[in-house]
Amino acid sequence: MRKLKISFILIFSMLVLSSCSLVDIRLKMLNAVDEEAIANARLEEVIEVLGNQDKDALKVLFSEQALDESIYR
Repeated sequence: MRKLKISFILIFSMLVLSSCSLVDIRLKMLNAVDEEAIANARLEEVIEVLGNQDKDALKVLFSEQALDESIYR
């Protein structure tokens, strides 16, 4: 009976200690963002707005900070 208890404690400890690394790997997979796809989508929006020559729509695509720091207002 004592060996069974020790075995159970060891197995349980191994599972608990190894689960942290599995959670970390899974979280990285779930939080992965395809930054290239986001950048390409934004570039397509900018190209479309430039093609329409719409200054107001172009300003909407950028943050207030980007607009404040730009040399072209």
